[in-house]
Amino acid sequence: MLLDRQLNMLRRLAGFVRVVVGAVSLSVLCASFGLAQVQSGPAIPNGSPVTFQLIAQAPQGVSHDSVRIRRFLDHGAQLVQVREQLRVQADGTSDPAFKLEFLDVVSGSSSTGTARTLWSEVYRKHAGLLHLHGGFRVRNAALAQQNYQLFDFGAGQRLGRAVRRVVVYPNAQDKAIWLVDLDVETGVALYCGEYDSRLQLISELETTTFTWNGPVIELGPRSAGKPAWSWRPKMQVNRFQDFARAAAQFVTAPVQPAVGAIVGDYSQNLVQITEDPVNGDRTLVLGYSDGVDEFFVLQTQGSDNPFLNSPAVRNVNATQAHAIASYDDASMRAYIFHEAGTTYWVVGSGSLSRLRDVSMRVCRQAVTGI
Repeated sequence: MLLDRQLNMLRRLAGFVRVVVGAVSLSVLCASFGLAQVQSGPAIPNGSPVTFQLIAQAPQGVSHDSVRIRRFLDHGAQLVQVREQLRVQADGTSDPAFKLEFLDVVSGSSSTGTARTLWSEVYRKHAGLLHLHGGFRVRNAALAQQNYQLFDFGAGQRLGRAVRRVVVYPNAQDKAIWLVDLDVETGVALYCGEYDSRLQLISELETTTFTWNGPVIELGPRSAGKPAWSWRPKMQVNRFQDFARAAAQFVTAPVQPAVGAIVGDYSQNLVQITEDPVNGDRTLVLGYSDGVDEFFVLQTQGSDNPFLNSPAVRNVNATQAHAIASYDDASMRAYIFHEAGTTYWVVGSGSLSRLRDVSMRVCRQAVTGI
C-alpha cells in the first residue's frame, strides 16, 4: 500500500540527505593514477562534433573558479534561487578536489535572514550532494549514447566566451531533457537547463563568473589526499566491485534489487557501504545510471522504524499489509519503507516515474525474499 506524502516527508528528507551525502560520495579512498590531459587547443575545436565522450572528459583537466546561480522548484512549485561559489582543482580524473560554498539567496526568491541561514547550513552539510548529484553530467558516455540523443545547435556566446549549445534528449519519456552551453575552450558547462517531458523548466544552473586556471599539465600518480580546503565526506566510505562482495560484509543478507525488467536502460554503477562515525550505522548504497540520470537504493540494517508511531502505518500493519511512504516534487522522488529491522530508501529524479515500481519491487523482495 502506497501512503503518498506520508507524515510530511519533507521533515524526513533531512535524514535522507544526511545519509546520501556520505553514501553517494565519489571520494576516492586510495591512491590512483591520473589521466591528465595537456590541452594544446580548445576543448571543442571549430567544426568538431560534440559527443558524449567529449562532454564527459573535456573538463577533467580544467581547474577553475566560478560563481553560479542554482534555480529550482521546491515542493510548493515555488522558484528558489541560490547563489554559490565553486572551486575545482582538476587532476585529470572525474573525481577532482572541489569546494562548493553558499553565497546568498538571490533577490526575488525568499531572501530573508532565516532563508540565508537555512541555505548556509544546507551547503555546509551537503555541498557534496549538491555538486556531485545536483545537476547535469555525463557519468558514462557509452550508456548515454544508448539512452539519449545529442543535438548540436551550434555556436553561441555566454559571459563573453564562445560556447556550443546542445540538447540532450532521452529516448524514454520519463527522464529530463537537458539544454547545455559548453565552453568551447575548456568543455566546462556554463549553463544547464533541465526540462520535463512537457518542456516545463524544472531547474537551472547558470554560471555568472568564470575563471579558468589552466589545464593539468602533469601526468602520473596522484596522492590519496586532497587539499585541506576541499570537500570531504562526513562518513567512512568503502567501495566494492560488485554486490556480492558488499553483501558479505553483513550478517543478514541485504536485498539485491531485481529491477532490470523495470529499468533495463539503467546499469549498476555504484556499490558501497557507508558508516556513520557517530552511531556506527552502516548503509549499503547501490547506484544505477543510464549514463546521465541516476537513482539509488539504500539499505540500513538494524535501524529504528521511522514510522513506528504513525497511526496510518499502524492501521496498515493491523491488516498485515506493508506501507511505502513517498515524497515527490519536480526535482526528486523518494520512497521509504521499513521491513524486518531494515530501512530502505529508493531515491531518484522527479521525472523518473518508474521509480515507484522500483520501490514496490524492492519492497516485495524485502517481504517475500523473492
